[in-house]
Amino acid sequence: MRKLSLIFAFLGIVLNLGAQSSPLIEIYTAAGTEDERLGIMRRILENGEVVPQDFYVTALNELLARQVDRGTPQELEKKYQLAKLIIQGFGDNPPLISSVPLWTFYEEVKDPVLRGIALGAFSKIESTDRISKLIRILIRLNQSATKTRNEEILAYSAIQALAGTGSPEGFETLFAASKSWYSPFSKVKELAASSLEQLEGDVSEGLINIIVWSLDFEAKTLALESLTQGNHSQEKKIQGAKVALEQGLKWQPGNDKEIYLLARLRLLALDTLKAQGDRDPEVVPLIQRSYLKAFDTSEQLRSLEVLGINGTNESVQVLTEILRRLNDKNKTAGLPEQEQSQVRQIITSLGMTKNPNARTGLMEIEFSLYTPAIVRESKKALETLPR
Repeated sequence: MRKLSLIFAFLGIVLNLGAQSSPLIEIYTAAGTEDERLGIMRRILENGEVVPQDFYVTALNELLARQVDRGTPQELEKKYQLAKLIIQGFGDNPPLISSVPLWTFYEEVKDPVLRGIALGAFSKIESTDRISKLIRILIRLNQSATKTRNEEILAYSAIQALAGTGSPEGFETLFAASKSWYSPFSKVKELAASSLEQLEGDVSEGLINIIVWSLDFEAKTLALESLTQGNHSQEKKIQGAKVALEQGLKWQPGNDKEIYLLARLRLLALDTLKAQGDRDPEVVPLIQRSYLKAFDTSEQLRSLEVLGINGTNESVQVLTEILRRLNDKNKTAGLPEQEQSQVRQIITSLGMTKNPNARTGLMEIEFSLYTPAIVRESKKALETLPR
């Protein structure tokens, strides 16, 4: 007890003179028990002085050398307390420029709580590799085959740290965590989802990358939803819709669920193009393929509607070709109600184009044996077009 009092007295003098690392390190390394080390560390943190980071690096390395995971239950408890205080010191002082001490601690310690505390400190250091390290850790956890409670503890801390950096580089990994295997009890997925809002800068590229590269069809759709509903530029929303439509057409579904998910992705992409009023002629072939591959009538009609909004010569040509095929069928055998609804949508879409090239297709309606009501619709659409 007398020794501890002398240590504290000397420590107080050093701190009053200014927290220099060399004398502090000498005092700390001279301590012979966990109680003495804990007392020194608590006094330093309570004093509130800015302490050079090399002091905490030395203390952490010294703790690792004494095998933080070994000892009696009482010794382990004190070592754990000491580890928490040391790592707290990293955050309460000028940023650490190297992640090596914390990374070494994370790699060598087995206790998930201590490892999680180390991960939490990663957001408070300024090393160039901190974000890449956190991303790699979280990717491994997201893809875990064992799916243990300890891994959930680590994932929770990794998400907090990655979000704490504010870097948009972590977006895709955080998004994946929000859709991963973690249990509702762990709250990991909820934390990951809410953490997306903490990221700084433009995360639209991250969303588009998910749409392009994710192998999870539902994740592609959720990424497009986030892109369209978020505060992103029209250019990015249109870009995301185009790649989503391409992805929805590219993949071959392996079962009924995948058929539905890909159709849902295509329909959302079409809705986005519609909402953004896109008039790019290069997207017309994709919209045409969506019509031909349509899961149901809704997708067919939406494709025809978006072609009308597109309004380019290319979209008018596609609409006219589809209409002529339906005209020929109507003249020989008549059309069922489903295809008649397509004819009505094509008439509306050709009128929406405001393109004079649409006049030819609309004029052919009158001579294709349609009902008077459909003929009237075509004439009304003709009146809206320039000559």
